[in-house]
Amino acid sequence: MRLVSEAIILTNDNRRIELRPSLRAAYILHEKHRLENLWKGVLDGNFTIISDIVAHGADDPVAARALLNDKLASEGIGALVAISDDLLTFINLSFGLNYQTATAPSRSTVSKSGKNQTYQESFNELFGYATGWLGWTPETAWNSTPAEIRIAFDAHVEKLRAIHGSTEKQSSTYDPLEEVSPEDVSAGIAKLRAKHGSVARAS
Repeated sequence: MRLVSEAIILTNDNRRIELRPSLRAAYILHEKHRLENLWKGVLDGNFTIISDIVAHGADDPVAARALLNDKLASEGIGALVAISDDLLTFINLSFGLNYQTATAPSRSTVSKSGKNQTYQESFNELFGYATGWLGWTPETAWNSTPAEIRIAFDAHVEKLRAIHGSTEKQSSTYDPLEEVSPEDVSAGIAKLRAKHGSVARAS
């Protein structure tokens, strides 16, 4: 699984546009076209869909659309074919499919509880993880990819389990955004060491 990929760059003459995969891009593009139509649109060279992908992946949508228009005018349909692989990568990273392939290949969209979800529900859940559990700003959440949010969330939960000694089956009795005191950290580490020592002696 790749959290960071090579920059997706579109150029024409002396202009340069960078596309950044994000939860925001996935949310808007899925609402407008649906994932399967995005894939099909890229492979079919559908200019409307490709233009939307480029616009929602760039910091300046107007400039991005203008560059794509000029690129098509100067290079022809081959310009769309040449960027198709990059656009498919952009879609997959924006929708978090790189994370799902690595962690749950048998499901199309899965929540942390294991139930099937629509992409809309998954996006809402990810936004909640980022802003509620992790304390990120809405802007940071929207600009992150699903994989980045889930990896950060998983690490946050693992830290809390290590400190508080909870398991997946136990319900949380503490605020995940609560500041952890040095004493609590020391106590959590001591528990882990004691557990590790008892396992070693038993073996």
